[in-house]
Amino acid sequence: MSGNMHSVQVVAGYLDSAFLIEPSRPSLDWVQAGVRFGWIVDPGRVATNNLKGHFEAIAEISGSSITDGAGDFMGGIGAKIRYNFANPNANVVPYVQLGAGLNFNDVYKDETQGLIGQALEFSLETSVGLRFPVSRNWSVDIEGMFHHISNAGMDDRNIGVNAGGVFVGATYLYGRR
Repeated sequence: MSGNMHSVQVVAGYLDSAFLIEPSRPSLDWVQAGVRFGWIVDPGRVATNNLKGHFEAIAEISGSSITDGAGDFMGGIGAKIRYNFANPNANVVPYVQLGAGLNFNDVYKDETQGLIGQALEFSLETSVGLRFPVSRNWSVDIEGMFHHISNAGMDDRNIGVNAGGVFVGATYLYGRR
């Protein structure tokens, strides 16, 4: 593998805070869709490392519709680092990723909830996923995610949101191999 490789991934999924909250804590659940742009950072590593794989730097933009809880929408931008555990030509490519970003929302407008206190909140997430290549350039993907949203104590309302969910998507991989 040589040269520059890139990816475009489109994902959609559902995040639910109910399985992680205390009974008295408000719920916030949402449907999210996003587009991720990836740059394979170390393509040479695939051929030289015993644990075959490579790092990928990812930029994401997403939008969400709230299905349960205060507010109607959230949107975000973020950066992720992903480790793909196999050569992109493998039958299944497992990956893990960590991400951080900014979350824009209208949840804060409902002053009866204590989860989110500002229009701009911070976002942290971790995911595990599988890519199933269907051709040289395309894969179908499934991903499990843990997502945390809070304002790091910059507002009195900062209980934060912890949600887990599942995403499905498709990836287009391009560039020189």
